Amino acid sequence: MTQTTQTTTPTITSTIIPTSAPEGCKGIANWDPSATYVFGNVVSHDGHKWTAKWWSFGDTPGGVVGVWNDNGPCSIPAKQKKRSRFFKF
Repeated sequence: MTQTTQTTTPTITSTIIPTSAPEGCKGIANWDPSATYVFGNVVSHDGHKWTAKWWSFGDTPGGVVGVWNDNGPCSIPAKQKKRSRFFKF
């Protein structure tokens, strides 16, 4: 006689819910190809926030020269709260 055993595994799901509006790049100037930038200047370009590493003129943020440090996308919420729900079957 064969005995069959059935096991179940709990499933865990997570949802991230913003607790405040996205900060974005509000108040940060768009990168201007005709402007001169120096160390520490901050701009937005292609949906990201960028900080100049040194003097620059006409070097595109994200370009091969490496003048700009990518600080990440503008669309990430400033604060997030993570909720977990556990389901057991």
